[in-house]
Amino acid sequence: MKLRLVSLVTVVAACLASQGAYAQISAYNHQLPARTIGMAGNGRSFASGANALFLNPAALGVAHQYIFGAGYGYAGAGDGAHVLSAEWIDSTPNLFNMAMGFAFDYVPYSGEDAAGNKLDDSYNAHLSMSYTAKMQNTELHVGVGGHRLINIQGTDADIWTGDAGLVLNFGNQFMAGFAGYNLYRDGDAEFPRGIGGGVSYWSGPFMGGFAVTANFDLTFAPHEGEEAEEEPQLRYLGPLQYMPVQDILTRGAANYDAMVENTRVAAGVTIIAASNVGLEFGYQHNLDDSSDMVVVVNLQVYNPFPGGAM
Repeated sequence: MKLRLVSLVTVVAACLASQGAYAQISAYNHQLPARTIGMAGNGRSFASGANALFLNPAALGVAHQYIFGAGYGYAGAGDGAHVLSAEWIDSTPNLFNMAMGFAFDYVPYSGEDAAGNKLDDSYNAHLSMSYTAKMQNTELHVGVGGHRLINIQGTDADIWTGDAGLVLNFGNQFMAGFAGYNLYRDGDAEFPRGIGGGVSYWSGPFMGGFAVTANFDLTFAPHEGEEAEEEPQLRYLGPLQYMPVQDILTRGAANYDAMVENTRVAAGVTIIAASNVGLEFGYQHNLDDSSDMVVVVNLQVYNPFPGGAM
């Protein structure tokens, strides 16, 4: 199976450790790649390109491509609703079986916070590397990633975080992945540590998968009137992808958050032109809140190589 497109644009979703901050998590989804949005955040086992910078740095080497891209994300009205991003990915075969990716996001703010202080524009940079060990009909990918987030939510809060992960690829048909995110944290704001794992299976034009993620260090009251306490936040994700014709991919997914009993649905499409230009759309919607939606568009120029995994 060949990789038809790799999304771009990435940033670690902001999950501050408080009930008030938790309510704003969805507003940061528009900083994620369109392919990730269109699969409701699934991709621990099969992410690639810039998607891997957020979901699993080990997956950078799953597909062989050289990519430049740019994107735009939107999540509702008001400050922080827009994001512009750019990225570069090099996962082409080389002597050391190494892949590397870099992405940058810019989120403009123009208003003031509750105290009357002007909100600062946010700048976020992400860098990941992976190594691939090849065996007969099997590949093992391991990777690490780092994120530098500046002026989070328009404030003067800065943070460094670090991720790590691995992916097993069996015959370009079955994949299993595991990732730990925000394992290293240093800065003024605190993002929750988390782990995630998933599996995916490819058969002809179809792909199906399942993943579970768990965020820790969250203090939250799932229901009104309950006392807030620290507990893991579990999410279950299930995506489907289908290629109805050559160079067009469609996808859909659901994301169930067991902590707050909330479900998000997602859909996306990828269109490839001239074999090396891709336009991708991702849409995500909260079933419990019709105003909570995210739209992301990515444009990529890439050089495909034979033997890609997707």
